[in-house]
Amino acid sequence: MSQIICNNCKGANDPVNKFCSNCGTILDGSVQEDVQEPSSSTKTIRSSGNYSGKMIKGKKSKGWKIFRNIIIGLVLLGVLTLVIWFQVDPDAGKKLTDALMGIAFMAVFFFVGWLFMRGKKRKTNYDWDDDQYSDVADDDD
Repeated sequence: MSQIICNNCKGANDPVNKFCSNCGTILDGSVQEDVQEPSSSTKTIRSSGNYSGKMIKGKKSKGWKIFRNIIIGLVLLGVLTLVIWFQVDPDAGKKLTDALMGIAFMAVFFFVGWLFMRGKKRKTNYDWDDDQYSDVADDDD
């Protein structure tokens, strides 16, 4: 059976294909006879989707490094601010404890409110009460 060989990846394709089934390159239509199938000892990787050639950004991307450096800078600035504050203000420890306790109480309050509201279901339909229209005459009487 005649096969078309991709110039990019040297993969075998059917003559009706316009694109390589392995790498997606446009096939030029050159037919080669008697193409050997890959042996069982070689591993071939076949793509089942469209490959655009763009890599997905991971944690080593430039944007991630900038974000990480900003976070590290903010943490260091916060620690430096706390050190200076504790040296200047003798009541800094009590003030910091009061502020952290206030934040903790607010967090507990919002968490309890979230738990309470999570149990409630929102009404999407109006439940009409028949007693509301008791002054209207019924046809059943």
